[in-house]
Amino acid sequence: MQKALFLLIYIFLVFYGSLYPFTGWHIPQNTLWEHFFLWNTNKSDMLLNVLVYMPLGFLIFAAIEKKVKCHFAILISILLGSSISFCVEVIQFFLQHRITTISDWILNSLGSFLGSLFGLFTVGRSKIAEILHTYKKNLFHDHPSSNLGIFVLVLWTLSQLTPLVPSPSWSNIKEGLKPVWYVLQDYTLYDPLHAFIYTTNVLAICLVTILIAKRRKIVLAIVFLYIGCVMVLKVPIIGRQISLEALTGSIIGCSMAFFLCTKSVRTITILAAIMIITAFVVHQIRPGSHNELYAFNWVPFRSHMTPVGLINILGALWPFTALGFLAIAANAGWRLMVFCGFCVAALAFSTEWLQQYIPGRYPDITPTFLAIVGWFLAISIAGETAKKSGTMNVTA
Repeated sequence: MQKALFLLIYIFLVFYGSLYPFTGWHIPQNTLWEHFFLWNTNKSDMLLNVLVYMPLGFLIFAAIEKKVKCHFAILISILLGSSISFCVEVIQFFLQHRITTISDWILNSLGSFLGSLFGLFTVGRSKIAEILHTYKKNLFHDHPSSNLGIFVLVLWTLSQLTPLVPSPSWSNIKEGLKPVWYVLQDYTLYDPLHAFIYTTNVLAICLVTILIAKRRKIVLAIVFLYIGCVMVLKVPIIGRQISLEALTGSIIGCSMAFFLCTKSVRTITILAAIMIITAFVVHQIRPGSHNELYAFNWVPFRSHMTPVGLINILGALWPFTALGFLAIAANAGWRLMVFCGFCVAALAFSTEWLQQYIPGRYPDITPTFLAIVGWFLAISIAGETAKKSGTMNVTA
């Protein structure tokens, strides 16, 4: 039921993002097929078409994989994802500001296929999934909420590495290393606030991992290596860069986590929540790169329909999902969960509202929406946990 609900929500978001702003309806003079067989050569759009439909393919596969054989689940994921894409393309034909092309349909179908393959290797019944489940069982608590902790780590990783397209060209690698080079040439360019945000976020990620780990020091060592790999992989990713602030912040955050790994679950939970909230607030209220002020945007995802927008969505989603996980780890009751959910949404809205008065910032309702989505994910997992084990405590 929960998987089906998430699938329906994501399908709604696909239609919303594909048809926004829902204006400019008209009856075209040309036929649908004359438009449909055009080819979109914009690389950014091509990449986005694949990335947006990968979660759709994964969610379809996850919703049906226990009811049908794996190869049928993959086939259904492709067909359903392709059908949704075709419906979107047909509707876009009647919008002046949208272009209907066969390339979008093909790339959307490819994204659905890749998403279903990812589902096969992670939640399916393949040998790879069995191996991953064995490692997960040895390293992490065998508890439904542990999946949410791992999901938080995945969301953080995606926020760092999206759009996930590497380029081995020397020019792209130099571009990825440019911020480090500039700071090494002029140390006055070093931004301590940026390093502080990275320190608190990385420390929070490490503390979340500690909460779900059976063998804390072993898992923490693996996470240190994992975070280091993520930092290195940012260099060849198109459109991403590694900064000296990110490197120093990651090192400090990992070092602090090492000294905190023996603390109690309660202490670690509180510290992780403080780190996430602090990093979020500091990021929200820091000035932008110019002095202009902007009005509040009340339309969700209005400025997030690009690969950069997708990065911002992931960057805003993982902290709130992590806070929801921490509420579960603290064994919060349902009333407290609901109250904290309102507080989280209020925090996101208030910091965005303040950005109207902060130069260079773009106040937006989208982070408030993402805060609610992240918290809803946590409550959903909490319900599954309470049903299966009678408790919401991740270490039970």
